[in-house]
Formats: sequence, structure tokens, C-alpha cells
Amino acid sequence: MDQPDAPRATQVDQRLRKERSLAPTMRRIEQLPAGVMVEWDGRAWLVGSNGRMRPWSFEGYGPAQYAPADELRVLPPASILAAIRVGYVPAVHATAQ
Repeated sequence: MDQPDAPRATQVDQRLRKERSLAPTMRRIEQLPAGVMVEWDGRAWLVGSNGRMRPWSFEGYGPAQYAPADELRVLPPASILAAIRVGYVPAVHATAQ
């Protein structure tokens, strides 16, 4: 069976660069799949399950906390968010387990 040509790395890079230049996407926690990184209150957070998030730092992830009712700034470009939505599971540091 013929496969369509897969995009070249340069094409993927160009698309991601363009998506990063767009205005940030804002979403509520219930609109996001687990594994997405967001910004809230000036910090990066990992979206988990059950409406919880873990703060990220260079030392690792902090304890899970319930997400705020605010909208969160989605950090990955739209293509990466779409990949996570359809089942891609990002690898995370052991402190997020």
C-alpha cells in the first residue's frame, strides 16, 4: 500500500516555528489532555489527570495541585498539542510519576 510522503524535518521545523510565532492558546484545564505543559502564575506546569497539575522546575516536578479556574497558557505549539490529543504520550521525569 502506498504511503503518502512523510514531511521532511525542515518542513516540520518550519511549521512549528510558525505556530510558535502565533498568539498563545489559552484553555481551561478540562479542555487539555494529560501531558501538556502550560503556564500559569508565571510558572510552567504539567497537566495531569483529574484536574490536577504539577509545577515544573529544574529540580523536577512538585506535588500535584488542583488547577485554578483560570485559563492556562498552552506552551506547546498546536501540532504538538494535537499529537498528545490523539494518543502520543510524552515521557516525563520520574518526579512527575
